[in-house]
Amino acid sequence: MVNYPQMIVNKPTGNTDSERYLSRVCNDTFLSLWTYPSPTKADGKELCDLLVVFRNSVIIFSDKDCEFKNEVNIEIAWGRWYKKAIIKSANQLYGAEREIIRNPDEVFLDKKKQTPFPLTIPQKEEIIIYRVAVARGAKDACIKYHDGGSGSLMMLHTDGEAPSRPFTICNSDFTKGFVHVFDETTFDIVLKTLDTITDFIDYLDKKEKFFADCEYLSYCGEEDLLAQYLCNLDEKEKHCFIANPEIQPKYRVHIEEGIWAEFRRKLQYGFQVPENNISYLWDTIIERFAYHIMNGTSRVVSNPDVASQSRIFSYLANESRLRRRNLAKSLIGILSKPAHKKNASDSVVKQRVVFPTSEGDPLYTFVVVGRTTNQSDDEYREHRMRYLEAYVQRTKLETAKDKSVIGIAISNQYPEDSSEDIVLIDADNWDDEYKAEAEETVKTFREAGMWNSKREFSHYTDYEYPSGSPQIKTYKGRDRNKPCPCGSGKKLKNCCLRSAL
Repeated sequence: MVNYPQMIVNKPTGNTDSERYLSRVCNDTFLSLWTYPSPTKADGKELCDLLVVFRNSVIIFSDKDCEFKNEVNIEIAWGRWYKKAIIKSANQLYGAEREIIRNPDEVFLDKKKQTPFPLTIPQKEEIIIYRVAVARGAKDACIKYHDGGSGSLMMLHTDGEAPSRPFTICNSDFTKGFVHVFDETTFDIVLKTLDTITDFIDYLDKKEKFFADCEYLSYCGEEDLLAQYLCNLDEKEKHCFIANPEIQPKYRVHIEEGIWAEFRRKLQYGFQVPENNISYLWDTIIERFAYHIMNGTSRVVSNPDVASQSRIFSYLANESRLRRRNLAKSLIGILSKPAHKKNASDSVVKQRVVFPTSEGDPLYTFVVVGRTTNQSDDEYREHRMRYLEAYVQRTKLETAKDKSVIGIAISNQYPEDSSEDIVLIDADNWDDEYKAEAEETVKTFREAGMWNSKREFSHYTDYEYPSGSPQIKTYKGRDRNKPCPCGSGKKLKNCCLRSAL
């Protein structure tokens, strides 16, 4: 049922097979609420092949699939392909950037300019732009020329003029701003490894700074640069390209070929992949909300426009893959507990608070509410929302004085009873009036005996790359035989519960 027709967003899917593939991969990484293929500018012409707008960050994509002419001299063939696939992409990116900065309110989703871009594009003073060129068509020729390899393009970066070599990108060719160039090999590797918007933007940002710090840099493919990034940690335990930057002010770095393949063979990487399976439950939750937002079928929204809703869900999408794994485990943990009482007329409510791991991040309150046999859908949703709002207010009062709190409520039948509610208490808008209202709600619930005065707290550590096989805890009871919330179709005990615990 369409409740908010003004929020319906009809997104294009791309004009070519290459653009449609770009759209699918980016949609999986950045999620549908922030990913828009083939936007247009004020004159109705295409702005770029894909635009991602997330908070103050804007990623502009240009995708070129150009045939490599093998029948001519390799240097000539490379020069022609390079101009069509890479230099032309860079020029499109620079043009799109100028248009976005000059006319941020003149971006549309269609050539007839009937559908304005649904998100707020940051103003010039706040915007952070990343330019990404995806160049396809040279892989087979590259493998033939090097007599093997992955077919990814090499990179040569120097402070001076770089010599022209077949299948080598020269960063000095990009005179109007840094351009990240991915080919058909490395595009998939990078976006499927750094498959959240936060992980991907962190990589782009640190890569640009790394290049700026280098006097000379060369590597045989973007996949090896990615491995260099994943294998190094700074003093804050964050990924970086050089672990000890104080050693020298200007780096001269050559990254050896094959370190990506070596990285993939490591035992820790092999354990990370199944450990991450559960984290995609978090992506699924965001996408379920996004579907209803962009189709106007949300049950109730406080601010009925896509831009306002994207701000709320940007908290969820801002979480890294490791953090999503942690959050999904917490949610699965309370879903897997018994959710029924002998008396079917009783409602079971379970709640869990997850604290932030980084400064500025919100607290999460997960609430699972059982549905009684005599409740209608409307009665149940109102009942569940009442509990959700109360628990979020309690969390804000007791443990999140200066932080935002996000509450997510689902039923104990999830995903069969496929509905979710979300509530945000924004720390910036928290004032005495809201505080008094929250105190009254908490008082009412306590006097009614709806919760105990004390809550238990626990702490555990999750590692991005586990050093060994995850321990599996066996759950007893019928709950472990429920369908897994990740949507795989498997039973909980055979899917996310197995890889998470």
